[in-house]
Amino acid sequence: MRSFSEILAGARKGGKRVMVIPNPQSKRVLTAVNNARASGLVSPVLVGNQHLIEKNHSALGLDTEGYKIVDEPDSLQALKKSIEILDRQEADIIFQGDVSIREFLDAITDETYETILNLLRQNGFAQGAQPFIFIKETTTELGIPFKVEIDLLA
Repeated sequence: MRSFSEILAGARKGGKRVMVIPNPQSKRVLTAVNNARASGLVSPVLVGNQHLIEKNHSALGLDTEGYKIVDEPDSLQALKKSIEILDRQEADIIFQGDVSIREFLDAITDETYETILNLLRQNGFAQGAQPFIFIKETTTELGIPFKVEIDLLA
């Protein structure tokens, strides 16, 4: 990899992915999701308090065009609904959003973990040396090899 634009180009080769995000309210999460959407990498599904999501987007100067919003005011229920969306394969990726890592990991059932494993494998990832690490070797459009590593506990 020679530049971030090469990384983005490589990611775009895989096509836009539907990403579900539970309880997205912070500037950090909303900005990250907006950047991924604007880069053509994801089609976001935001699950949380719709009023707060729209209010926080507006406060950051962002709009919610191109987003699907599922209104769920309760944070833990938003997480459960997000996982259900992933389990029904209505999304390709789940992003932690603004729930704690403890809540996130506690909500992941064996069935959900299997869904995540299958989605990663379908996209060319193999399990690494640790159970929650997945690795994929690929190349840029210029043929430069690089490795993508996903750590589900990070």
